[in-house]
Amino acid sequence: MRLNELKEVEHDLGPSNRYAEIRLDGIYSEAEMKGRFTAKVKLIALKGADTKTGRAVVRVYRTH
Repeated sequence: MRLNELKEVEHDLGPSNRYAEIRLDGIYSEAEMKGRFTAKVKLIALKGADTKTGRAVVRVYRTH
């Protein structure tokens, strides 16, 4: 996935959760092929733990 494709995903990266930080343990993404060598990102899921509380965090962002 190219980072410039993030604009295609509905996300709240920034001020959500008062700029909470997570220790990122995994990233999962799904895409669908749009041509022989092109794909469109359908979703991105981030999995980790809140750095202050240690609580598990899973955030899923889907395309528009």
